[in-house]
Parts: sequence; structure tokens; C-alpha cells
Amino acid sequence: MVVQQTPSAAQRALQEIRQAIASGEIAPGSMVSEHDLAARVGVSRTPVRTALVRLQDEGWVTIYPQRGALVRQIGPEESRHVTQARHAVEYASVRSLPDPDRRALARTLAALVDDQAEQLARADLARFVEVDVEFHRSFVVAGGNPVLLDFYDKLRARQVLLTARRAASGPNAERILQDHRRLAQLVEQGDIETLDGALREHLATAELSPQD
Repeated sequence: MVVQQTPSAAQRALQEIRQAIASGEIAPGSMVSEHDLAARVGVSRTPVRTALVRLQDEGWVTIYPQRGALVRQIGPEESRHVTQARHAVEYASVRSLPDPDRRALARTLAALVDDQAEQLARADLARFVEVDVEFHRSFVVAGGNPVLLDFYDKLRARQVLLTARRAASGPNAERILQDHRRLAQLVEQGDIETLDGALREHLATAELSPQD
């Protein structure tokens, strides 16, 4: 008999707070208190405090003792820097892949595109964004460089926030899906030169303008 373990209070607080930030339910730039978050999640303040420390390590919030936690707000310049870093790492990871590894990556990407299309049909924005992160992370995983993967994972919070903001609009979510289909096809075809430009263009659409 398999016994399913329920998440601890700290794990539940981490998951629910992270999800609320990613979805925009807790707005970027807002200050949140341990008391309010504990009431929101339905736990005591201790697991919330533990969750906030983890979220600060991941780049989601900045903790101010006795005041609460400030939710990260990304500006246009930072969004551009994130885009440039992601392109450099993702493209570097796939440009010299041997054919067997490239074909394996193409299969992984195709399956993730199908998953993302299903989430879009369900209007599940949170899961759509999760799959988006996994799609792009697959490029770096395929490259097999643990140093690049560790660096890339440190961009995750900012990647989620930018993607969630973009995907909140239905037409933009459709565009993301179309772009992903094309990127997966280019990987399958081995057209790495075209992939470079297509990936750069796709990632740039997540950049914020001064008006955002």
C-alpha cells in the first residue's frame, strides 16, 4: 500500500504564495505581511516565514524585517537583461548538440508544446506558464552543462513573472504557443542558424517597454 504524503505547512505556504505572485494575484511591487499571508494560506506565521526566506532566495521577494516582504517588480532594463541572458544560455546549449541529442530534444519540445496547448484550452494560466518555463529549460538541460543550468535556474522567478504578464492576454498566449511550435520544428530540422534568430525574436517579446 502506497501512503501519499501531504505537503508540510511550509511547503503549502511556499506553493500558494509563489503561485499567487506568478499569476499576478499578488501584484508586483506590493508589500505583503506574514500575518496576511498566514491568513490567506490558512497556516501559522512560522511556515510563512520559512516560505518567504525560500522565495527571497529564489528571487521572488525581498524581506524587510518587521515590515514584510516586497514582491519583485521588473522594469524594462532588467527585462531586457533577462532576455539577453536567456538567449545566450539557451542557444549556447543547443547550437552544437550531436544529432541524437538534438532529435531527443525535439521530441521533448514537441510533447511540451502539446501540453501547453492543452493548458491554453483549459485557460489554466498558471500551468501554461509552468510548461513555458519547462520548454525553455529543456534547451539548457539538453546541453548537459550543470554550471549553465544552475545559472539559468536563478532566472526562473523573473522568467515566470515576465511570461505570466505576457500570457495573461489570450492573443499573446496564442503567439507564445505558435512560437514554440516553430522553435521545436527548427530544432527537429537541425536549422540551428534560423533557430538563433527565431529564439531571439521570441524571447524579446517578453521585454517590457517604458510604458509597462
